[in-house]
Amino acid sequence: MSEITNLTKWQECFAANRTFPLASNRLFVGIPLLVGNIFAVSANSTLLFILIKNWSTLGSNKFNLLILHLAAAHCFYESINFISSIPSLFASVPIYSSDFVQTATAFFNTPPATTVLWMNTLIALERFAYFLLPQLHLFMNRAYIRQALPLSLWILANAMSIASEIHGCKKRFNQWNMVYTFDCSNCKLTDTLTILDLMTGMSQFLPIILVVCYVITFMQIFNIKFIRTSANEMALRNTNAEIKVVSCFLII
Repeated sequence: MSEITNLTKWQECFAANRTFPLASNRLFVGIPLLVGNIFAVSANSTLLFILIKNWSTLGSNKFNLLILHLAAAHCFYESINFISSIPSLFASVPIYSSDFVQTATAFFNTPPATTVLWMNTLIALERFAYFLLPQLHLFMNRAYIRQALPLSLWILANAMSIASEIHGCKKRFNQWNMVYTFDCSNCKLTDTLTILDLMTGMSQFLPIILVVCYVITFMQIFNIKFIRTSANEMALRNTNAEIKVVSCFLII
């Protein structure tokens, strides 16, 4: 490929000591991403439509509110790829010559992605409480708590992204590495700590909590002897709840 010109400052940083990826490499990444995004958006949009259309009956099940928020976050998260990463992967030259457009399209990918992670963790904690901590589960399902918990995750995810953007830690899609990245921006908080360290820690710690919650819940469901179960806790368990746990774990 001939030398690429008219790059933004950040594109020049991305391109330093790198060559623009070959078409075969871009298609190898882009086609599966496109197909996966179409499937994900279609599936989650269908789920959202079913939930909203039948909310008068489905809304009585408090668990469905978390599923509604999770499906919405997935739709938002995956849809942003259609205007950011996917066009970039299919383009034969660098696109989005305006840095504002680069950062704006990538910015809106972060809050819903973070919300997806947090919402999955909240669902795991909700199922954990259902089977093992019935009093906590009752508290989580009070009307105002039930509404506030998922909304607070959306608000916090957006607040974190805005704070990161203001600090100068900007997310962009790197066409040379074919990934979203915070490279070439200011993410340092102290000499030894960066915003990326906090993000990495969160993305590693929360999945561990999620898996631990599901594993312990599975152990409860299948009556592992060293977990004690009171008569009241046993009364809360039913087949539908167990199916939800297994389904959520496999999907996540």
